[in-house]
Amino acid sequence: MPVKVVVTALLVALGASLFLPVPQNLMTWFENGQSYYAIGEYEYATQEYSKIIRFRHWAVDVEKIEVAVADLKLPIKAAAFYQLGSCYKRLKEFDRAVENYRMVLNQAKVPDDFRATVQFQIAETRFCQQKFLKATEEYKNFIASYPESRFVDKAYFRAGVSLYKAGKYEQAVSIFQELVSKFPESRYAADAAYQIADSYAKLNRYEESISAANNVLDKYANSAAIAKAEYLKAFCYDKLGDYDKTIEAYKRVIALYDKMYEILRASFREGKNVDFDEYIKLYENSFMRIGEIYRDRMGDYEKAYDAYVLAQETVKERDYKAKIQLDIGHNYLRWKKYDEAIKAYGLVITNYPETPYPPDAQSYIGDAYYQAGDLEKAREEYLNVLVKFPDCSTERRAASLYNAGWCSERLSLLLGGPIPGKTGQVGRSIGGIWEGDKRGRKILCGGFHCWRRSIFSDRA
Repeated sequence: MPVKVVVTALLVALGASLFLPVPQNLMTWFENGQSYYAIGEYEYATQEYSKIIRFRHWAVDVEKIEVAVADLKLPIKAAAFYQLGSCYKRLKEFDRAVENYRMVLNQAKVPDDFRATVQFQIAETRFCQQKFLKATEEYKNFIASYPESRFVDKAYFRAGVSLYKAGKYEQAVSIFQELVSKFPESRYAADAAYQIADSYAKLNRYEESISAANNVLDKYANSAAIAKAEYLKAFCYDKLGDYDKTIEAYKRVIALYDKMYEILRASFREGKNVDFDEYIKLYENSFMRIGEIYRDRMGDYEKAYDAYVLAQETVKERDYKAKIQLDIGHNYLRWKKYDEAIKAYGLVITNYPETPYPPDAQSYIGDAYYQAGDLEKAREEYLNVLVKFPDCSTERRAASLYNAGWCSERLSLLLGGPIPGKTGQVGRSIGGIWEGDKRGRKILCGGFHCWRRSIFSDRA
């Protein structure tokens, strides 16, 4: 063969190779996608992964190109579909996420362990989408397809939670019971046992709920679920009208403080998700609920006062302290100790000015004067809501204006005629405070009757 022909052929082959796609192109696109994903640029990441999905060329066998994902070697196209699913999940485009996850399952040479991960992600995506019945179906598919997976107990738990969130409480109980039976040592067993109790409560089967909560306390005494179980028992006893047992259960929630601290600290050391704030809410609410039970259910205002004082001395958050101080005022109001109620509400305003409660406290001062029969002073205090707290909610201002007008109307009836400058002043405030604001007027007018029912429900 002539030398010129050989050289020409070599040059043509070399030139063609420079323009042919090579596996490195796909690897670069995948690495770019991973980089974008890592910094939260999911839209850009999808563009890079999509290049891999769209890639077609006779000279490159894509099936033979692998990349590392989660310590596994995966075909690059399967890895790209998976990462696309994860991107769309992050972007809350859940249907597209599921579509791409399912494409992973259709790829060849994907290890079973990774197929299990993908199926679990499909279920989790439906859960994030709040399509709980679809999520339940996908978790069950996972359980049926991968019964030996280390995530199977979690799949049972998430399936039960999905049914619970869908309002299918009896079905949720069955799933949770199956989890507890098959995996008694699972990290999810205690929470599943609690969810059984909670599901019964949702079904208004309070005796069964109490029994299931006791099971949590007996079998999982060192789990973080015990405080929730005691709190749930208190709720059920309240519903059953057994107020002494209600109070005792709330007291046990409070008494768990030191134990819960140690349990949650140990859980943190073991790498488990811990939420001490969740217990703190139960702890603080238990104080409040004891006061409310004494006040609203039993009519024992003295014990209610003692409970509120103890709560205020114990809790640390200032918003909560202010709310308790407001409840002390409510307790005095129900007790018909109006002077003490006025002082208690005043302390909310002076001691906790940065909290959301001072406008409410000011309005309740008006309530106290009204119930004490001092209509003139009540009217003045209601109007002080607008003077002292002009930026408070539209509903609160509407209620205060209405209440002031109501007081003026009652005074005019008592005095045999309108009060000069009083009723008209309130009327002008109502008409003028949102002049030109149609939405404000609508809220104002619409709020009058509901606020009157709620605030004046005990007034003749």
